[in-house]
Amino acid sequence: MSVAFAEWTLSLARAGAAVGIPPATSFHVLTFLMASLLNLASPSGGGQWKVQDPIVLAACRDLQIPLGRGVLLVAYGDELTNLVQPFWALALLGITGLRARDIMGYTAATMLLVTPLYLACILLL
Repeated sequence: MSVAFAEWTLSLARAGAAVGIPPATSFHVLTFLMASLLNLASPSGGGQWKVQDPIVLAACRDLQIPLGRGVLLVAYGDELTNLVQPFWALALLGITGLRARDIMGYTAATMLLVTPLYLACILLL
């Protein structure tokens, strides 16, 4: 399955080239977005990397993108959706007496606000 997903990612990156988008740029954005979506289903960084490792590394090799850049794109996507999951705020919630649902709206809004900034920075790579 991961091989098929890698092929799909590469085909999308190459399809972007047909309309003038460099394959590396398409790859950067797709990897970032896929890591974000996958993090919502698998909040464990290790589990997420186990799924994305073969996809990202194979695509990096095929598109001649440094492997470290692919790893960082996965990490950036993981960071983005960590904003909406308040696991990082558990200690703060315990101190303040709030529940996770009390802050979810704020964390989701923050995630939506910083997504364009993340994408702009990724496009500068």
